[in-house]
Amino acid sequence: TPASRGSTETGARVNIRTLGEFVVEIDGRRIYDRDWKGVRTKMLLIALICAGGQKVPAERLADMLWPDSDGAQAMQNLKVALHRLRRLGQRAGDPPLNWVHVKHGLVTLPRQLCRVDVHELEAGLLAGTPPVALPGGGEGFLSPSECQPWVERYRQRLHALLARCG
Repeated sequence: TPASRGSTETGARVNIRTLGEFVVEIDGRRIYDRDWKGVRTKMLLIALICAGGQKVPAERLADMLWPDSDGAQAMQNLKVALHRLRRLGQRAGDPPLNWVHVKHGLVTLPRQLCRVDVHELEAGLLAGTPPVALPGGGEGFLSPSECQPWVERYRQRLHALLARCG
């Protein structure tokens, strides 16, 4: 059915909301905290979003998530987290959905499969088109309790873009 193939609004199979409550839906099924297979898997997706979601160097993600690990260990940790992220929401017998691409050491959320609300907002702001209303009921990017330095930098960037367009 169309609903099982993702949001009927966007056509994307993976819908990620970061403005207000953090919600991930894959093929119309919401991913709950118990489904993440570890906090680093969720943090990897958030880091990828904060880094723009397109052609992000794997080394950069490894440094963001495991700053105190040596390079080889951080890359191994990233490999495991990427594997878990790709399998997120997959039920037994489902064909794999390749919604996280890794090519030549660059990690991407393909736009034809993934809709990320904050990336759409940012693209509109950069194009000079301020939103009529902020998605997520006007709440900010992710929860204020999410205090990784790279989350805070991205949050500040969005505030600056909003101020410039507002």
